[in-house]
Amino acid sequence: MPNGGIQLSIDLNSSAIAATIDRHGARIPVMLDGRLVMPHGVALDPSGHIQVGVPAASEPSVHHQFVSDPLELLGRPEADQPIDGVQLLAAQLWHVADQAARQAGEPITALTVTIPPNWGPRRRTQLADAAARASLPAPAMVTAPAALAAYTRTRGLTAPDGSCLLICQADRQPVTLTILQTSADGYHELATRSIDLPRDLNQVLAQRIVDAATSDDDPLRGEIAQPPHQDSLALLESVRQARQLLTAQDRAPVLLPAPRNPAVITHDDVARAAQPLLDRVHDAVRDTLDAADIDSQHLSCIILRQAEAVPGLQDRLTTATGPTPAVLADQSHALADGALTLAAPHHHAPTAANTHLPRVRLRVRDLTSALLLGACSLTLLLQAIFTADVTTTFLRVVGVRTSLPQLGAAGALAMLTAFAVAHLAPTTWLAGAHSTTPSEPATGSLIRRGYLAAAVGAQSPPASTASPPAPPSDTTTAHT
Repeated sequence: MPNGGIQLSIDLNSSAIAATIDRHGARIPVMLDGRLVMPHGVALDPSGHIQVGVPAASEPSVHHQFVSDPLELLGRPEADQPIDGVQLLAAQLWHVADQAARQAGEPITALTVTIPPNWGPRRRTQLADAAARASLPAPAMVTAPAALAAYTRTRGLTAPDGSCLLICQADRQPVTLTILQTSADGYHELATRSIDLPRDLNQVLAQRIVDAATSDDDPLRGEIAQPPHQDSLALLESVRQARQLLTAQDRAPVLLPAPRNPAVITHDDVARAAQPLLDRVHDAVRDTLDAADIDSQHLSCIILRQAEAVPGLQDRLTTATGPTPAVLADQSHALADGALTLAAPHHHAPTAANTHLPRVRLRVRDLTSALLLGACSLTLLLQAIFTADVTTTFLRVVGVRTSLPQLGAAGALAMLTAFAVAHLAPTTWLAGAHSTTPSEPATGSLIRRGYLAAAVGAQSPPASTASPPAPPSDTTTAHT
């Protein structure tokens, strides 16, 4: 990486945005407005000002336009987008990059972005456009399953080349299954499938809690079916936090809107709410394996990532595949770190020592410039000899006066000739057609023109050759 810059990796595929910087080999998580992660929510006020990192539970007033995730606007026809999703995404990227640059004290010189596995050229192009609008480098895009596999590899979970991995991402709805095949240069995606459910797991669990804790005439029951309501958004956020607590404990509280009393949920409550998801896991795994044209014995390992507890999901995956999944929970920067690992070779900074120069296709006639340099050197040398003032006594040469600038120019051209021949001769191809684009000269053409210009300039004799004998300070004298 060039001096005075850092490499930034942004995870846009998790339930919250996370970022990591690589500063001269050290991996540092980026603090986004004082937090390790930032919500996807974006609010647009009537004046056009964009506010990023807005949580869904604190949705702004009706005078603002709120978007839960700008990624959901990408890939749609422009007529179906009341808001420019690319501009909102550009604001997100710029905000994260600004926080990273301020934290590191250096500019961003390379960018990596984690994207969903089902993105094609259209949304990838829109992401690149958003990075350009944010004045950021062109992003290297890494799919979330590949980033997750790379992260687990850095944690010691290895898979031989040619083997397959099943990646289950249950940290964000919908749950996604992806088959990856390992190779020497990374991972190749074979198939991906989403388990689509009519309602989000948090919504199902919140509805069960409300039904058990409130009366039939409680207005909260109707509000749960309409998540944009402020009370329902706060309840969904409380359910999400409770499920996170269940990854480390058996019971967790859920705060209901006042004046209602809090409720308590357990693993069994989440398991009952997740039953529709669990019932579809086996068929979804079978369909994904069939789409990848592999069997379960081709799988070397299973990777399960879940931000909140989904009791029974690990057991269902084991039943459907055989191997026990490796579970990653509460790893907010897993995808950002994994994507940084995969993209690091592509962001390797070119230097004079490691840059591969293009192969130059030359022929015998390409040595013409070097031969002209040699002829000029010989001409100056002969001119210095023939114009020398020779002193003789009784037919015996006793002294020679010649021009020192001419001898120096002849020596310099001789050295340049030797250098040109040494540089061009080993790369000269004695056969083969030579073709160049008229509008873009090839490297070999530039080299030839450079030497030819030097040869033409050297053909003009120094002024001392046309002048009277040089003064003693510019001449050399030999006595015998």
